[in-house]
Amino acid sequence: MGSLVDRLLTLLLPERALDAEERAVLDAEDTAQNLARVRAWMPVTLLVEVLSIAVMTRTPTSTVNDRAWLDALLTLHGTTLALYATAWAVSMLLTRVEAPRVARALTPSLFATTFAIFACISVNAQRVTGSVIAYIAVILAAPFFLRGSMAMFLVLVAAADALLMAGIAAVQTSDLLRAMNTQSVFFFSLLALGMARVQRRGLIDDLRLRRELERFNRELEARVTEKTRELRAFAERVDEVLEHERRRLARDLHDDLGQELTALRLEVETLRAHADGDDDAALARMSAGIDRSHLGVRAILESLRPRMLDEEGLEASIRWLARQLEGRAGVACEVSVTLDEDPPPQVGLVAFRVAQEAITNVARHAKATRVQIALRREGDALLLTIDDDGRHGRPTITPGRGLTGMRERVAALGGELTVASRETAGTRVHARLPWVSAE
Repeated sequence: MGSLVDRLLTLLLPERALDAEERAVLDAEDTAQNLARVRAWMPVTLLVEVLSIAVMTRTPTSTVNDRAWLDALLTLHGTTLALYATAWAVSMLLTRVEAPRVARALTPSLFATTFAIFACISVNAQRVTGSVIAYIAVILAAPFFLRGSMAMFLVLVAAADALLMAGIAAVQTSDLLRAMNTQSVFFFSLLALGMARVQRRGLIDDLRLRRELERFNRELEARVTEKTRELRAFAERVDEVLEHERRRLARDLHDDLGQELTALRLEVETLRAHADGDDDAALARMSAGIDRSHLGVRAILESLRPRMLDEEGLEASIRWLARQLEGRAGVACEVSVTLDEDPPPQVGLVAFRVAQEAITNVARHAKATRVQIALRREGDALLLTIDDDGRHGRPTITPGRGLTGMRERVAALGGELTVASRETAGTRVHARLPWVSAE
């Protein structure tokens, strides 16, 4: 029996299926919606009431009963006008003052006032027309104008029904009209409750769907964050392995090929010491070729793992890149560095690689005459900016492996990289790196 009653109550009162948090959310949404509707529609309602009162004051009456009925109607509509004007003023005041209790009380107050007033209007109408249409229209329309819990709606409709039925029994002399109006009130009240229940069920389903979507989005965001963290860790690991291989390759080139070239040059110089004429010229050309190869190997070594970065720091390495650009491409470079200390090794390496890639692209594609490089610390961030005055309106760096590699390196540390054309000419590469690399 208890489970049957519980199911019936849940069927009649769909809010019973909600938890405390969901009820609080629905209550807050009800309050906000009702305040917005009162502010928007109450002026129109007040105008209708004023017009109704104006029409009724000009309505002629021929009997004492008609005059009494009209006076009572004017009193009821005047009361309605005053109460609605008060509700509208309160709703407007609540836009400037935070009063949650007043805001929540506005909805049941409006329902109770409207139902009671129109129940009295319908009781008064029994004297002349025998009709309760005004009350029926209000209870059927109420769920569509204001939002409220089914429990509140049920209690207020039941109370207004009791008031109206008692009034019908008191003033209606016709047994037939008394029975018909009582049945009409009961039937249309059930219909209004059914309509309110359907609407309330839809609001609850919508709330639960939104909360489920929010929960899914939170879970998805958490999974994306976790996967992003894993990808960053993987990218950082790949970068570490790549740098390790670069160091190994640079060491092997230096120890093997570099030493072989040095030994070969010594052999050639020994031969030149005993050579004459054409042989000496040939050996001189060979020695020059060995020197060029040695310089090429040194350039490769610096590209793979700049010794200067480990020995002299990031500022010296950036200035070395600028000198390289000036020497290779004849581009004037202006370097501005504001650092009180060198950044952590991994951060410095990423900054160097970004500057290296940007400067390489300037030399290859930009057709620039001037490059400005700025490196500074701002709080817990290292900022690197490379501006060139290359071709107007076209980015120096186009999407490709170079830009992708720069972005991946910066993202692996939790930083940001932007590449954009400047309004006047050329391209700006801007990297923001955390002073301490992301875990």
